[in-house]
Amino acid sequence: MTLGVVQQETLVENSGLSNLITLLSSAVHVEKLATIIGVFADLALITSFLGVSLGLFEYLRDLGSSKVNGKSSDNTFSKRAIAALVTFLPPLCFALFYPQGFIMALGYAAIALAILAIFLLQ
Repeated sequence: MTLGVVQQETLVENSGLSNLITLLSSAVHVEKLATIIGVFADLALITSFLGVSLGLFEYLRDLGSSKVNGKSSDNTFSKRAIAALVTFLPPLCFALFYPQGFIMALGYAAIALAILAIFLLQ
């Protein structure tokens, strides 16, 4: 959509995300485009985080509990608290002490997915 709204020469001359948003705002006559893009990006991160973290939390909780007839027999607060700490504390520490690590982790994930795509295409 961006390539259809803004000419390619203009995009090449104005590199960077902030310049792109400014060009798009002026081209489509929407002053709050940066806010809309920011909200969209935040919601995408939140939903991704919730899905992955809740899945990991349930996996760790199930891993640490014994099952009787398919039901967890020791679903106490302490077991849930330990599973929550193991799930949320390492990513929180990583994000606080190494903020650029998220971008680095995305790069490693992209490499792994590219290798996976190569194997799946054969």
